[in-house]
Amino acid sequence: MHDAYRASSALSRGCVSGWLGEASVLPMRDIVASKSANALPESGHTPKSAPGGQPESGRLGQVLLMMLVLVPAAGFALESETVRQSPATEADANPSTAQPHTEGPPRKPGASAADQPDARPDARESIALSLGDGEWQLVWNSNRAGDWDVIRQDRDGSEHRITPASSNEWAWSARGDMLYALSTARAGEEPKGWRGQRLRSDGEHAERLASEVLADGFIDCHPEGTPCLAEVRVDGRKRIARLEDGGLQDLLETGAGNAADPQYSPDGKHLLFRSDRDGPWEIWLADADGSNARALTADTSNDQLSPHEYGGEGPARFSPDGTQIIWMRKFPEQDYDIWTLTIATGEARNLTANSTASEGYPSWSPDGQLIAFDSDRTDDNSEIHVMRADGSQVHRVTRSPGADLAPLWVRVPDAQ
Repeated sequence: MHDAYRASSALSRGCVSGWLGEASVLPMRDIVASKSANALPESGHTPKSAPGGQPESGRLGQVLLMMLVLVPAAGFALESETVRQSPATEADANPSTAQPHTEGPPRKPGASAADQPDARPDARESIALSLGDGEWQLVWNSNRAGDWDVIRQDRDGSEHRITPASSNEWAWSARGDMLYALSTARAGEEPKGWRGQRLRSDGEHAERLASEVLADGFIDCHPEGTPCLAEVRVDGRKRIARLEDGGLQDLLETGAGNAADPQYSPDGKHLLFRSDRDGPWEIWLADADGSNARALTADTSNDQLSPHEYGGEGPARFSPDGTQIIWMRKFPEQDYDIWTLTIATGEARNLTANSTASEGYPSWSPDGQLIAFDSDRTDDNSEIHVMRADGSQVHRVTRSPGADLAPLWVRVPDAQ
């Protein structure tokens, strides 16, 4: 890892022409985005380890604005071995430094330079989408300052921590202008561990969802705001718990074995989750109460991968119109790729098959036109990237001395 954040400054006008076709070339304000040079702890973790992680396609409105800010920055090393980290479990004695699970698979063979994203070693790109219901910006989880923070990038390319510096936070889901996250903040003599909270996209009005300690998987709330679902450990098993009225109400009936990483569909009628109820880990679709479950994945070639590798099938998200899912998937002797699957037909597609890198935690833009994800393809850390929904035209968004992981799109109603 690097030992300091690359400070960035100075720009007057910037645009990547022709990427989306509809992108507008607009004058950009000069910006200076200085960051503290905080040393980061050493980490021996390798790409995409750690279960616990995680949605949406369809079109909410036409893209009216795409702002791509190019900010001069220091150079970076290409195609180096990198780290993937995830939040610590509730059993860790020191959640601020512990990073569970490691694995070090070889990269996928055969990708050419033409398959890689645009080489822009002197620039950082910023993206904001202006849709009919407001401006949407990217947020992600970063340990660039040592602990895990939730970072939001504004339209001018500046980046802001929107969670407290006194604890670790990890955002797993977003709906409109609300984020659903895990936090190590605790009151009094409460035991250490992750607890669920919701907060606005500006970081204000954080509200604890339950006092119970949760596992390190997805947390999500119904589109109407309640109930919420999270992952807990009960008698050594991962279970999906329903959170409501400030506490854990009950456990969903999701069959034998483990059930993890729940997410509601956009209409709130269905549920995605991972389970090993039939042996290997697969992605399952069920009614919102966990009933009528059926497996969406069934490829036997990754059945032997360990739980620390998500059993090959990482957390999944719905597309904005609810017709598809997107997730990170792994096969033996390969790194993770970004896959989509059409629910009605079962047709699956690998969007990053031509990449030699490790890609993870994808999220569709609210209009279904773009996919944000993290990748180690252009640096020695996992960084945030964005590509078209068909997997083409990959663009890098962040440069950080730490890991930037699991991006989400969140609405910022008051953005100027």
